Amino acid sequence: MKHVLRVAALVCACSLPIPASAGIPFASTSFVSAHIVICPAGDSMVVVVAHHADNSPWAEGPIWVEVCDCSGLRLSAVPSSCSTPDTSHCHATMTPDLYGVVEIPISGGGLCPGGSVRVLAGGVLLALRSEPACFDQNGDLKVDSADVAIVTSKLGTHDAGADFDGDGTVTTADLLILQAHLGHASPDAGP
Repeated sequence: MKHVLRVAALVCACSLPIPASAGIPFASTSFVSAHIVICPAGDSMVVVVAHHADNSPWAEGPIWVEVCDCSGLRLSAVPSSCSTPDTSHCHATMTPDLYGVVEIPISGGGLCPGGSVRVLAGGVLLALRSEPACFDQNGDLKVDSADVAIVTSKLGTHDAGADFDGDGTVTTADLLILQAHLGHASPDAGP
């Protein structure tokens, strides 16, 4: 009977979550969304799963999504309920859960031709992503008919800023995705 209880205790102990080990996250064991899309309403997420070198979850601090390299892109000055932009309005941060998972909403508008997005955890670069796509093409922090006209003019091109599905070409599928975001706006969008 004691042997059965010992085995049962061992099985229970092995099924409990193991706390993350201390240390730095590693890019090679972590995951970051391959394609970043920004909406003024902050309803497009950058998904990050941060892990240590041994593949255990990293949750020792905030994850940063930084667009400081994008002079034509501006983040909303009003933070969403989940993320916190800094005073320079070029990055948003959010703390991951115990499993190292975070979904960071990025609220902003404008374009970032030739720029990039950096994703960091604990000061370590997890990923460098190319130019993000943005539903607000003209940077007024709202998605309206002007943005639809701009994307329509880009149909058939390889403009990353209007390639919402990430297939490399601006198509009618991208236009349909944009139209699903019509009326979305940042709380600090002008009238």
